[in-house]
Amino acid sequence: MKNITNEALCLSIYLEVFSALKDIKNEQVICDRFFERIGHHFDIQKAGIYLRDLKKDELIFISGIGVDGNSIEIKRISVYSGFIFELMSGKTELRFDKVNKKDILDFPFLENMSSALIFPIYSEKKPLGFAFFGKSFEDIPFSEEEENILSSLLSLISPILDLQMTYKELSVSQSKLVEAIENLKNFEQIKNSFLYNITHELKTPLVTIVGYSEMLHSKDMGDLNQIQLKGIETILKNSNHLLQMIEDLLTFVNLSDKISNLDIQKVNVVTIIYDVIKKFENSQTQIILDIDYPEIIIFCDQYLIGKAMEHLIDNAIKFNKDNAPITIKVEVDKQNMKVKVLIIDKGIGMDYQTFAASMKNFIQESKDLNRKYSGIGFGLSFVNKIFSIHQFEILFNSIKGKGTEIGFSTSILSYK
Repeated sequence: MKNITNEALCLSIYLEVFSALKDIKNEQVICDRFFERIGHHFDIQKAGIYLRDLKKDELIFISGIGVDGNSIEIKRISVYSGFIFELMSGKTELRFDKVNKKDILDFPFLENMSSALIFPIYSEKKPLGFAFFGKSFEDIPFSEEEENILSSLLSLISPILDLQMTYKELSVSQSKLVEAIENLKNFEQIKNSFLYNITHELKTPLVTIVGYSEMLHSKDMGDLNQIQLKGIETILKNSNHLLQMIEDLLTFVNLSDKISNLDIQKVNVVTIIYDVIKKFENSQTQIILDIDYPEIIIFCDQYLIGKAMEHLIDNAIKFNKDNAPITIKVEVDKQNMKVKVLIIDKGIGMDYQTFAASMKNFIQESKDLNRKYSGIGFGLSFVNKIFSIHQFEILFNSIKGKGTEIGFSTSILSYK
């Protein structure tokens, strides 16, 4: 070591290295500058830094003294290489006062060195790589003071290297995530296109089957005996059930496309509610509207929120008991400028675990093929998606056997 005799001079080296590394955002340049500075103060003939390759389980040579990317013997080293793995795992440095042939077999980059030091480079939680320093002068090993200073200097650049490598790792992860999202969007489009085409192909012949079955049942094509009539009724029942499932799938596809293309506007939520109620005018279930305001303005996609409420009311009717009335309750929180819309039924109810599961596509509480309640089970999933993309809070309260309250809460612009 050249002229390092006191703590003040050691501190000056730290400051010199730190100033050289300030604002640098490339790990190779960081290592180059590091070696440039320490080369002025230490009798080092050969040195180098290996850092983790983000894409492979390898350490790759970055920079050095007396060697470069072309002259270094080993450019890449597996992290699982015996002595390297022990070095990285143990977080302990290695000292070679006299490098021998066995040492060179274990660490080929120490060739032509008489003495050497190897330090693991660590962040707070993970290994980043290692650094080695070698001298070629016989009988002049590294002093304890040199070893301590080099170790301290590496500790100084470790967080800088960690920050840069973490940034690069995040950039790689972000690129992969963007690619995965694009692939997912493409898959969704292919899936929706397939569903749309297949449902149309199924619907066309099925409509014909239903039409002729209705004609047979009404005896427009001639008289049928009781056994034949019963058979036709079974065909009609199952054909209509299958037709409804196809319609549900078409709705699924249309809603998927609509969710990807939001049309957010100022909308009177009361108008949405009245429009949805009109669709259930022929239902045998009474719908009671509990509301005190003719106008409550919110930001939303009117079509999607209407569809979400339609699904909730349809579910309330489907799972209702004894044809009990259903209530749509609308409350305004004047202090916090929020509106709460709840669909309340006295049906079979569900526990929270079943509700959480029903947030996934095609989930129903009963898996039985002969279950009482029909449908393909995507309603609540789409309700959840619609409310989520609007950043509405979904509200849920239910007691098995007694009924369910479900709806949403959101901010309002005005009310009157």
